[in-house]
Amino acid sequence: MLGAKLTLGTLVFLTGLFLILKDTYKKNLEKARQDPHPKYGVRLFYFVYFFSLFLGFLLVITSFFISPYLGLLVFGILSLFSSFYFFYRFSLWAYRKIPAWRSPYRVEPIEPSVKLFYDPPIEISFGELNKHVHVLAPSGSGKTKSVLAPLVAQLLEKGIGVLCIDPKGDNEVISAFLKIMQKEGRLSDFQYFDPVKPQISSSYNPFYYAIKQGKYHDIAVKIIATLPKSGGSATFYEKIQSEFTRALTSLLSILPQTGKMVNFIDLYAVVAYLPRSIEYLLDTYNIAGKAKNELYELWIKTIADEARHNKEYRNYLRNLEQHLALYAFTFHPKLLNSYDPEIRISEGFRKGKLMYFALRALDFPSGETLDIGKMVFLDLMGHAAWKYNSGVKFNVPDMVFVDEAPQVFVPEAEKLFDMARGAGIGVVLIHQSIFQFEKIQKGLFQNIFSNCNVKLILGAGDDETAKFYANYLGEVKTYGRSRSIGGQNPIISPGSVLFPHWGEVVQEKYDYRVRPEELKTMKPGTAYLITPKYFGIKGKLYYFADDNPIKPEYLLPKRAYADYNDEEKGLVLLSKFRKEFGMEPNAEENAKKVLEIRQAVALESLDEQPAFMDAAKEFEDLTVLFAADEVNPDVLPAIGTEQEQTASS
Repeated sequence: MLGAKLTLGTLVFLTGLFLILKDTYKKNLEKARQDPHPKYGVRLFYFVYFFSLFLGFLLVITSFFISPYLGLLVFGILSLFSSFYFFYRFSLWAYRKIPAWRSPYRVEPIEPSVKLFYDPPIEISFGELNKHVHVLAPSGSGKTKSVLAPLVAQLLEKGIGVLCIDPKGDNEVISAFLKIMQKEGRLSDFQYFDPVKPQISSSYNPFYYAIKQGKYHDIAVKIIATLPKSGGSATFYEKIQSEFTRALTSLLSILPQTGKMVNFIDLYAVVAYLPRSIEYLLDTYNIAGKAKNELYELWIKTIADEARHNKEYRNYLRNLEQHLALYAFTFHPKLLNSYDPEIRISEGFRKGKLMYFALRALDFPSGETLDIGKMVFLDLMGHAAWKYNSGVKFNVPDMVFVDEAPQVFVPEAEKLFDMARGAGIGVVLIHQSIFQFEKIQKGLFQNIFSNCNVKLILGAGDDETAKFYANYLGEVKTYGRSRSIGGQNPIISPGSVLFPHWGEVVQEKYDYRVRPEELKTMKPGTAYLITPKYFGIKGKLYYFADDNPIKPEYLLPKRAYADYNDEEKGLVLLSKFRKEFGMEPNAEENAKKVLEIRQAVALESLDEQPAFMDAAKEFEDLTVLFAADEVNPDVLPAIGTEQEQTASS
């Protein structure tokens, strides 16, 4: 019995001593890595730690040589301390485990952080994510699968709302997210937008919140920001288009408060049927008998008169008309023109959903889908303004991930980085080079870079970018030694051969802490981390992707809805104008510009359908965009009648 007690006591003592040494080692090593010069900090830690262990061992042994009683006292204090520490650690372990034994439902608190590096193990807190993350990652560095996917996966497991803008649409990452949501029974919380796969894509209307909140100027901002910029003498036409767009949204703001929604098809109809469209709306507005805003009405009537008498003015608006036609007819109408969209950014964040925009830029080389990403970015500004003005403090941020950010970034979204911190929105921007942002607007990169609290460097693809980040990581003092040997002629002085004169010169200089060449040749999956807590720590990133991806069609349900011509929900102006005024003058020309893109994407989508889907029936409702016209039945875009739409659905 006594032997068992001694054995148990010895095990408790040794285990407690081991835990003390282990915890002390881990805690102090982490502090050493936070040193501005981590290499020297880690070396100093190792020296102090192991030297202290040696001194402690000598102290215990020496105490026995000085006096047996002193030795027993020192050993007894050490035994008590290590035993108490053992029971302390055991109680912490038991506290985490006992609830799982008492209840079949295991409830664990959400850790307010996400794992970033596994070697060394480093986590990023929600507070740091809320202050934005800047990621530099050249092509082939694994940014999507090593940064975006692991972070999003952890946030989904914590039930946090996430918005992803992926210009390419990585199938392996999408498949991995789908399997996570399926495992948790939350497939309905995965809102997937894909212009190539409309049958499973959720609908999105960029104007939804602008109409709901009465911020009609946001509609103008989205349209103007995505208009093609020609430069040179074309700026005159762009100015006219911008002025008209603002006037158009002003017209919408004085419409009767019917509670109805607006989409691209409605805006296209207003421009295509000038000036009769404005007269129609003003007459309808007058019939409603609402109080008029005379300043707005005067402005709009002036534009209507200009459009009626000045043919050149209507020609100036042709680019705007074609731009609106692009988003009215190029994609399936339910994608961007739904009056009751499924993807509602503010609601999605509140309900912890994953809103994934796979823009498929490779399928649309002209950049049509990238403009959708720009509209989403501008929609985020409205969400940030709402949260900021609400005055409610959020401990858990709404997370936004933007891969290849310069392709969908607009200068107007720069304000998002100023507002988003106070609104509880964290933005993770991923890009390849400093020049990408500078092409958008001079000084844009520096403004964004300085507003990001966390910076992650996976490498650099060009010399200038590598030098910029090498300078940012700083310099260290280095020493170089050079030795020389000298002596007299060995014939004249043979002794100089045996006893030469030695000279040594020590040079002190500053060099890059991380050479630009090293940044250009970094291994995929490794990165340098810069935060207020860590500076220049190099680590290995997690990897998250589905090596055996499945197509989203096999997990996501088909979206059977078509409310883009529902007069109970929206204005449905195009069908009304066609009944009232006939086919629009430039309908055939507009249709030709979008028909090739539309047909190519539709054919590609049909080829990708799984076997259990009837591809022919799936795309029956595409025919409602092409009216059976006597002149050309193949190219004229049109919204069919309500009976035709019901039949096609």
